[in-house]
Formats: sequence, C-alpha cells, structure tokens
Amino acid sequence: ANYRLGIIIINEILKSEKEIIFLNIGTILPKQSGLYAFSKNQFSELGKFISNREKKYTFKNIILQNMYGPNDDESKFTSYVINACLRNNEDVNLTRGNQLRDFIYIKDVIDAIVIICNNISAIDSIDIEIGSGLLVSIKDFVLKLHKLSNSNVKLNFGAIQDNINQFEIPAANIKILNNLSWKPSYNLEDGLVETIKLEIK
Repeated sequence: ANYRLGIIIINEILKSEKEIIFLNIGTILPKQSGLYAFSKNQFSELGKFISNREKKYTFKNIILQNMYGPNDDESKFTSYVINACLRNNEDVNLTRGNQLRDFIYIKDVIDAIVIICNNISAIDSIDIEIGSGLLVSIKDFVLKLHKLSNSNVKLNFGAIQDNINQFEIPAANIKILNNLSWKPSYNLEDGLVETIKLEIK
C-alpha cells in the first residue's frame, strides 16, 4: 500500500487536465530501518521525480515524526507500551531506552495537516516536517507514561539488546509550520493524559 497504491493514484492524477497537488504522508524513519520505512521513502522519491517532469502535478511530502494517540495499531512501539501499562498484566521488556525521538500527538498532526492544506500554495518547499520540535528519550517517554497511567507493570530496561545499527533521528524542523502560525497544542504529558483517558473508555 505504501508504494503501489500511491502509484495508482499518481497515474490517475496524470490523466487529469487539472492542476493537482498530491500531499503525501511520509516518514522521518530512514529507509534502512525496515521495509515500512523503505517503501515509504521509495514512494516519496518517486513522487518527487514525477513532479519534476509534470507541470500540472505537484508533489508535497510531509515528513512525519513519531505520532502517538489512542486506538492506534499495537504493532507501533508507542501503542504497545501504552496498552501494556494500562493492562498491568505482563512485564515490558525494553532496550536501555537511550534513543531520542520527537513525539507528536495525533490531534496536533491533524491540525498541522489542515493548516498545510489551507496554505499549500504559499509553501515553496517540497518537504514539510511535522513534529513537536523536541527530542525525548524512549526511557523518559515510557517512564512518564508509566507514572501517568498509575501502572504497576514492571519495566525491564536493558532486557533487550540495543540494535547495533541503531539510527539517530533529529527533532523536526517546524519552521515552515511556525510561519503559518502553527505550534503544538499538546506537550508530551498532556498528550499522554488524553491518550490514556480515551484508551480506558
């Protein structure tokens, strides 16, 4: 879906006589981090390549940081840890948690995308980053979640060996969004509190 569905959509766009902007939701993850990131990055590169050749088709690429929120897929690290803390029924094995990540709450992501859509003609850059602009360690994220959820689950930091190919991810550069009068409405604590409340319902 990350690659083939996008190609199908672009092929339909190119049949149109209208000037069309394709707003793609990409990822901050480097392609070497896994198949998901590889396919997301591969499609972003293809979209940009075709956009350079077709005058009536413009490609904009949102580089999304680590989004979290309620009712998300548990295959994601953030959702797995959130649900594990709320269930209180099993230990959570983790790396040391030294990796730094930019966490952004789902409602802030939605607000940012709406602003981008409403101001798309004023944005010259192809790539637009969405994130909080702040880096937080995985360990601090988990500990804050654990405390806010009043969880009794045991957190086993260091039980999983760090990946030797571990990659660093910079905080989002949100200057473009700041210039459009956007900034995150939720800090990490507020986002986690709301996520916990919505997950419990």
